[in-house]
Amino acid sequence: MNIYTSFNNQNRIRNSSQNAAFGFAYNVISLLLTFIFRTVFIKILSAEYLGINGLFTNILNLLSLAELGVGTCIAYRLYNPIANDDPVRVAMLMDFYKKIYRIIAAVVLVIGLSIMPALKYLIKDISELPPNVNLDFVYFLFLINNVSSYFFSYRLNLVLADQKSYKNSIYNIIQMTVVNAIKILFLVLTKNYTLILILDIAIKIVMNFVYSLIVRKQYAFVFSLKETLDKETKKAILKDTMGMLSYRIGDNLSNSIDNILISSFVGMSIVGIYSNYSMIIVAVCTILAQLFSATSASLGNLRQKADVKKYREIYEHLHFVNLWIASCCVICFYVLINPFITVWIGQEYLLDKLIVAVLAINMFCGQMRHVNYIVIDTSGLFTKQKWRPIAEQVINLILSIVLVKFIGLSGIFIGTIVSRLVLQVWMEPCLIYKTQFQAKPTIYFIKLAFFVIFTIGVGYGLGELMSLMDNSLGFVVLKFAVTMVVPSIILAIMLFWTKDFKYFWGLVMRICRRIKRKFSRKTF
Repeated sequence: MNIYTSFNNQNRIRNSSQNAAFGFAYNVISLLLTFIFRTVFIKILSAEYLGINGLFTNILNLLSLAELGVGTCIAYRLYNPIANDDPVRVAMLMDFYKKIYRIIAAVVLVIGLSIMPALKYLIKDISELPPNVNLDFVYFLFLINNVSSYFFSYRLNLVLADQKSYKNSIYNIIQMTVVNAIKILFLVLTKNYTLILILDIAIKIVMNFVYSLIVRKQYAFVFSLKETLDKETKKAILKDTMGMLSYRIGDNLSNSIDNILISSFVGMSIVGIYSNYSMIIVAVCTILAQLFSATSASLGNLRQKADVKKYREIYEHLHFVNLWIASCCVICFYVLINPFITVWIGQEYLLDKLIVAVLAINMFCGQMRHVNYIVIDTSGLFTKQKWRPIAEQVINLILSIVLVKFIGLSGIFIGTIVSRLVLQVWMEPCLIYKTQFQAKPTIYFIKLAFFVIFTIGVGYGLGELMSLMDNSLGFVVLKFAVTMVVPSIILAIMLFWTKDFKYFWGLVMRICRRIKRKFSRKTF
């Protein structure tokens, strides 16, 4: 095979559809497996163990700041040489990233070990910890699990940049299935929390190593080349990385700060209760992120080859569907989460309805920006507003600490909402439209205002209507069916005349016809 024609730049829509389909399948299966494992976990252990999981997971998410956004910079720098079929340039970049990731692993390990003596200060009441749990050792296991991933993840970014993220999804499905099956088996047999963590680490290291070898073999034409990156490009990458650092700080603090504050100011048992809600939120958000991130390589490729008008048109279509999906998911979460928790594990694990409403608002603020985040990543705009995410999280932290003392748990999430409204919601689209399209984001805010009003109105109305029904299993299933369908029907009736709706309706029809033709050929 000629190494200069090795990258397969296929049709962008086909790549995005395939990546999205497998990414969606992985996240649905991941949610199902996580749900099964958590159900067994709760029945055998307790909410305090869930609290430990939530706290340490979020501490290590903060430590992943040491990655400095290198993964995003990898994809951003790889789009051009892949689009131009230049494996020599790709080989140079991958060799550089391998060295960077090894340094990152060492930094995370050192910082992680250095904060170990402070762990007890992040727990409001140390007596809430389960008996026979060595806090430092459990944290060390979480740390090793986190650090080990850096030795393999840089190769996975090449698969992503080559518009083949579906391969990563297939691997992740296999890994999740194996890991959770073994963990459930040993949890039932031993009821030993620490042993489960050790098994988790061992299995993941082995499977990551095997998949890393597979990727190396598939891209042998890249990894067989021994080329060194020039100093100018290294400096440019480090500059981009420092710009991305602020976005990493913003996102990681926003996603991780909640459990740490809950543990410090409210209590470990509440961390465990909230973690059930957080699991659902993270699962839904991850599925949405996967659906849209499947288009990231295609958007990066499109930006290199298309004119500004075409690029803006695709962006606005994607933003429309982003708002549609985010709105429907948030409505479903608000209406269904407490009935679901009641049927699943009981009323003792419920949060107040007002807190659920605040969580839903916070969820919408985060999920409406998936396409913005992709454009910022693929266009290198993370260098343009280095201060904004940091300032946003300073506001978030101060407000959350103040409000939690006056109004309790909901104050932590209100702090996050206010910080997003003040600096994130309006600044990102302004940056994108100014730098990418040389236009004002008027249409963006019109769409956003419509979907905000729709989400609040339909969410409240359905919530009140569904509250008239019992929370037995049968009625919860009925609520789920109604809440999944009704918002989209209302939106379709209201928006069928718009160019965004017509574009995606036509796209869906083309995909359906293609599937039908393939099925017909296989059948006959």
